[in-house]
Amino acid sequence: MKYLSSIIFVIAVTASFHSGAQDRREIPPFKATGEPADQQVEEIQLVLEEYRRAWNQLDADALSALHSQDTEWINAYARMFRGRESLQKFLSARLFPQFSQQLASGLNLDIQAISIRYLSEKIVVAHLFTDFQLAGETARRTHFHLVLEDQEHGWKIVHTAIMDAL
Repeated sequence: MKYLSSIIFVIAVTASFHSGAQDRREIPPFKATGEPADQQVEEIQLVLEEYRRAWNQLDADALSALHSQDTEWINAYARMFRGRESLQKFLSARLFPQFSQQLASGLNLDIQAISIRYLSEKIVVAHLFTDFQLAGETARRTHFHLVLEDQEHGWKIVHTAIMDAL
């Protein structure tokens, strides 16, 4: 009986994995979940548009300004930053200078939303992605997971996790 339970568990896990799994680079259609207020949808869209613009223009000041004072940010290379000021310094001194030459060569991150989850009137999670290729590298897909909070001066990104899938 003990072995039968284990076998049933393995079959159930395997079956559910294959039935809901997608191919490695397949992106599902956009999905919004939760019950947002009309103004919440519009405000989040504006923040995400500014986020896209700041990344494509490599604008460290604009991107940093979208983050809360106590933001936490971790990128695909496990660099972690706490606070808007340390994030701004990293973006302006290290990350964006690496991208600037690529931008001149036509780099366009074309960040798109996969999902937005409205958890409450004050908390939203956005999942974004982009496909891009730096010179000399294989094509990359990067996922951005943003937690946004409605603060005193508008929506701010309080947590970011970035992941690469080569």
